Amino acid sequence: MKSVLCAAFLLAAGVVPASAATIDFEDVPAGSAGTTLTIGDVTFTSPVELFIGDVFNETGVSQGLCSRTAGTFGCESDLTVTFASAVSGFGLTVIGANTTAATINALAFLEDGTSQTIIFDGFAPFTSKTLTFGSLQVRSVTFSTTDPQGFSFDDFTFGATTVPEPAAWALLIAGFGLVGGDLRRRRALAGPAV
Repeated sequence: MKSVLCAAFLLAAGVVPASAATIDFEDVPAGSAGTTLTIGDVTFTSPVELFIGDVFNETGVSQGLCSRTAGTFGCESDLTVTFASAVSGFGLTVIGANTTAATINALAFLEDGTSQTIIFDGFAPFTSKTLTFGSLQVRSVTFSTTDPQGFSFDDFTFGATTVPEPAAWALLIAGFGLVGGDLRRRRALAGPAV
């Protein structure tokens, strides 16, 4: 029994969760970022201009990312977020609805090669709202909106997909070896099957 418990521990220890990350645009210089902005392993793209600037919300002013046509105040253009590798626990904050009827459509491309459209609603004018993707293993998401002035985006949070590291594979193999050895020893002690 001790060998089985030890093997179970080794198997559980072999999967190493990656730490969570947050991208907060308070730390990014304000102004135009062109049509592509890369921060760490995350790339933001827009068919128009990516702009980082002040956003008014229920608590005052913060800084967010906006996908807008140059020279306008709206953030109505599509925004695509692409991760270097699939992430889980993806969430973000959006700010700026001008109407309670606004929706954000999120077309998520997943690790397994499928896609899923998620529609977020229930917005209040100039009030922050957190959007979450739960346990989906997300590779990229394209956001579009029905709001005529659009949204600003901030506080992207995510964790990398849980993947065994090379050292963890050795622990997994050792765990299986312990279980196999324990089973062989038990059979030898029990004698031949009748």
